[in-house]
Amino acid sequence: LLDKLSDIVKNVASMVKKPVFVKLPPVSDIIRLVERSLSSGARGVTLINTVRAMAIDIENLKPILSFIGGGGLSGKCIYPVALRIIYDVYREFSDIDIIGMGGVFSWKDAVGLMSTGAKLVGLCTVLMEKGYDAINEIRSGLYEYLEEKKITFNDIIGAAHRF
Repeated sequence: LLDKLSDIVKNVASMVKKPVFVKLPPVSDIIRLVERSLSSGARGVTLINTVRAMAIDIENLKPILSFIGGGGLSGKCIYPVALRIIYDVYREFSDIDIIGMGGVFSWKDAVGLMSTGAKLVGLCTVLMEKGYDAINEIRSGLYEYLEEKKITFNDIIGAAHRF
């Protein structure tokens, strides 16, 4: 797996002029995956991808999701997993760019991911559930928070590590 990851990242990085970010799943050897991604030419990582999951059709007693009986779980339930993974990766690689995602539904969730080390925050399930207006809601909440606290985004990034 590590060799395949390395080959893919090297090949992509050699063919593009834009920075390469590798989206990684929440796995126990995440630090090794990040290290290999970076040493192969990635500028940063996107954390986290979906969590392996499955659903069962109880009428037919078989898996509903088509990919080998499983799929990816996303949404609010993976937010605590994303916090932990980003926290662990930032602790080891505080100088890299991390795009945090996984269960962000509010500006408070975005602040949480940033405090563990994310420099950017990605949105997906919230957009599917609430539509694109969610972007403006989260953005305005973030700016109100910054103004109220009299801080900047840089003050938030990695703040959970400063205790």
